[in-house]
Amino acid sequence: MIANPFLRRPTFEELFVLLGLPPIKGRNVPCPLHADKRPSFSVFIGSNDIERGKCFTGCFNGDVYDLYARCYRCDRKTAFKELNHKLGIATATFQLDRPLHERFLPAPKPAPREERLRPSLPLDLGDERMVIDLSSLRRIHEGGVRLALERGLLRFGHYLKRPAWIMTDKSGLLMQARRMDGQTWFKESKAITLKGSDANHLLGVGEAAEADLLFVCEGGPDVLAAHALAYEMGLLKAFPKERIAVTGLMGATMRPRRATLAGLKAKQVVIWAHADKSGLEGAKEWKRSFWAKDRKVDIIPADQIVPGLKDLNDVVSSAGGLAAIIAKLEGLSHG
Repeated sequence: MIANPFLRRPTFEELFVLLGLPPIKGRNVPCPLHADKRPSFSVFIGSNDIERGKCFTGCFNGDVYDLYARCYRCDRKTAFKELNHKLGIATATFQLDRPLHERFLPAPKPAPREERLRPSLPLDLGDERMVIDLSSLRRIHEGGVRLALERGLLRFGHYLKRPAWIMTDKSGLLMQARRMDGQTWFKESKAITLKGSDANHLLGVGEAAEADLLFVCEGGPDVLAAHALAYEMGLLKAFPKERIAVTGLMGATMRPRRATLAGLKAKQVVIWAHADKSGLEGAKEWKRSFWAKDRKVDIIPADQIVPGLKDLNDVVSSAGGLAAIIAKLEGLSHG
């Protein structure tokens, strides 16, 4: 009896993780091939005990290799090789020129993996229309969007076939995607952090070493809003935008590594906290990380500037918000 040439088959769960999709839970999940208002993709065991997937809208019916081929626009043979390689699954090589009992030979061992795989996505600077659209979506000055692009913290691209704006920096350690149409991914997440990202990476820290004033934000929208704030503070000559650095963590539960903060020279750090429980608790932890003997660290929750607002993006985009922020910062400097 000839041994099965496959040590095992990839699962749909593994492919969903590879694609950066939410884990498969329940009977039906959102289809990765189209905008799914109601979960219509089902995974089941077909003939020969092989896992299969089917979208009830009719856009897909096949196994895990078929879905990989559709998502990456390749043929099934390529999908077979690439998916097995990415998941480290040994594949037998079928050699017709050998006797039958010798035809299935183990594939060569894959090359050693890098110490850490970084997130990968084709990115670009976008065009004027995309800058205007994102400025309108986030209700901030176009100059703030351009400043974020100039500093390398913002890029544009396509993720899961959707136009997206991407938070990243020159290190490439972190990428987080949000849709350009403002909708959520699969009606669940406003943002998706790409596989391979270092979730605790302080975005923009590499460009912040020489800054006098350092802004620390929670999430991509506030990072953009902080750039808009820096841009408008420069226009009003309240503070040169060149001396303001913007950094961000992509969630309140993330923690900056102290080693990455050692080179910062900023004498003043402002943490723009979300006005909710998790945001305030995260800001307190961040303050401990940024504290130094010669450095002043202040936490400013959004509702301390404009009552009832949750985050910096809300404040910057509100009527009178910019003036209120500048007045608050002046009060800190004179305090």
